[in-house]
Amino acid sequence: MNMTEPAIKYKNTVPGTFVRRVNRFVAEVMIDQKTERVHVKNTGRLRELLLPGAKVTLQKASDPSRKTAYDLISVYKEGLEWVNIDSLVPNKLMKQYLMSLDYDVVKPEYTFGDSRFDFYMERQGEKYLTEVKGCTLAADLERGTGLFPDAPTERGVKHLDELAAAAKKGYHCQAAFVIQMNGIHTVLPNDDTHPEFGQALRRAAKAGVQVAFYECHVEADSIMITGAAANNQDEKVIKQTGMNEELTLIEDAAAYVQELFRTNAGGHDADHTMRVYRNTLRIAENEPDCDVRIAALAALLHDADDHKLFSTKNNANARAFLEAHQVPRQTIDRICGVINSVSFKQNKGKAPDTPEGKVVQDADRLDAMGAIGVARTFAYGGEHGRSMADSVQHFYDKLLRLKELMNTETGRQMAEQRHAFLEAFLREYFEEEGQNSDHTNS
Repeated sequence: MNMTEPAIKYKNTVPGTFVRRVNRFVAEVMIDQKTERVHVKNTGRLRELLLPGAKVTLQKASDPSRKTAYDLISVYKEGLEWVNIDSLVPNKLMKQYLMSLDYDVVKPEYTFGDSRFDFYMERQGEKYLTEVKGCTLAADLERGTGLFPDAPTERGVKHLDELAAAAKKGYHCQAAFVIQMNGIHTVLPNDDTHPEFGQALRRAAKAGVQVAFYECHVEADSIMITGAAANNQDEKVIKQTGMNEELTLIEDAAAYVQELFRTNAGGHDADHTMRVYRNTLRIAENEPDCDVRIAALAALLHDADDHKLFSTKNNANARAFLEAHQVPRQTIDRICGVINSVSFKQNKGKAPDTPEGKVVQDADRLDAMGAIGVARTFAYGGEHGRSMADSVQHFYDKLLRLKELMNTETGRQMAEQRHAFLEAFLREYFEEEGQNSDHTNS
């Protein structure tokens, strides 16, 4: 491989000092003693990098009509030196790298199954698929390990499962991690942030998907691939994530919930908890201030001491589980605080104070809406001897009010369709009852 080929050199760059992140796409940076709003070319959390006072490099935009005049492309961090945060870079570098090899065909954006992969290649009749991920989160500088992802990525899980399916059909498949940092040569799945991604990566590796790492040299205004390695045989990469073994705290919490609700078949069962957990991860992906680990554990344990199911006090079940896993007391208090802020009835419609509480509350409320919400309402009503009319009244007492109580933009978007289903259900219900079908605003 010609190592001068897979490289990117930015033009029209200027230095700056990071001030704060406004949202996923915009940050404030000091340039020549003036505060400018700039475009962040990465929607990941980047909490370890985007710190007030950090040295950054920006590229002046070529379009003068843009709202932001600069793109934030790299950040300086002690120990790593420059870290490239441009999310478009991994694919650009990988395209250069693949084009330098002896493939007969290199085709970007290839659709297979329900996914679109970054690259499809052919060589002498053999078919290849490559999905590219950029890594900007360092784990252990001494060992040269990074972590991916830094935020939950349902899309990433889907890609890995589709790669595994393609591998079983005879494709040569690769999950390619382009490491946008100096001194990092291996990427571990970040099980604490998104255990499902780690599980999917292990499944993919077991199915024959190659897990490859592309080491880079990064400067303030450039990045270049300097080496490539495939580590499917490395037990540490496939079976362990730095500090945790495969059975993580979150996986233990999921197993605990399954056992706790083993005999409960009503609306507050283990299936409900797991749906809330999945909703939490989906919403948290778009909430940069949310601590995903806290939110995930709160979602999994949010019904562990529900007064309708248990006679415990002070989150006794949740605290006992967390204490048994040696979770620090301060963290336990945070998780229980989130749990206590979620309840519709106990908090009288008041929104939680924390980002994690807002995310989990939205996730829980979403499970009371849509088709699932209808099914849960009648399941709970039947379990507690309520008439159908009483269960229908619950729609007006609570369910139809939830859309307007969502805390997050993602929660509001998800609630729209589910709310429409509730209204459609009620219209059909009253029509079949022979009553006025316009009851949705009753």
